Amino acid sequence: MRTFKQHIKENKVGQFYEPADDNINPAQLSDPEVLRKINAFVGSVANQSYVLPEQAINIIRQKLNRLGIGFGTTPKMEGASGTVSLPITVFGGRFGKDTDTPHDEFLNDDGTKVNYIDKQTPPSDAEIDAELKRLEDEYKANEYQRSRASEYPSITDVVVALAEKEEGDSAMWDDITAKRQAVKTKYKKG
Repeated sequence: MRTFKQHIKENKVGQFYEPADDNINPAQLSDPEVLRKINAFVGSVANQSYVLPEQAINIIRQKLNRLGIGFGTTPKMEGASGTVSLPITVFGGRFGKDTDTPHDEFLNDDGTKVNYIDKQTPPSDAEIDAELKRLEDEYKANEYQRSRASEYPSITDVVVALAEKEEGDSAMWDDITAKRQAVKTKYKKG
C-alpha cells in the first residue's frame, strides 16, 4: 500500500487558470463586465507565488493570447519589487467602420478604444492619480504577505505533513510549524 506522501509525489496536480467564459466576448474591452472578469483572472494568477516574476507574466500572456488579447515585450526585471505597465492590444486591431465612422473614413487602431456609454464620463487625471495612490499604498501595506508567501512551506508539504501527523509521525508537521513561525517573526504585519 502506498503512503500519502508517495501518492502526492506520483500524482502531481497542476494549477489551471482559465480566463474563458462562454457568456462574454473577451475582445469587447469597453464592456465593464469583460474588464472585471479579465482583471479577476489576472489577479488570480498574480496572487500566486513564483520563483521568477517572468513566470507569472508568461502564464498571463499565454492565457490572454487565447482570448485574442496581447501585450508588448516584457522588459528585464531586476530587484525585489517594482512595477511594469504594458499597453494591451486586441489581435488584429480594428479596420473598417463602426456606427460613428463617417462614410469616407475607416477605423484603423489597436482595438482597445474604450467607448463610454449610458452617460458615463472618463475619470479625471486626479481621480486616476488618487486611485493609483490608493492601490500603491495597499500594495505596500501588504508587502509582508508577499514576503511571507515566498518563504512559507508549499501547500504540498503542508498536506503531506498533516497526513504523516495523522499516521502518527508529527516530525514534519513540527518542522513546518517552526518554519512558519520563523517567517511570521521575520516579516511582521504592518
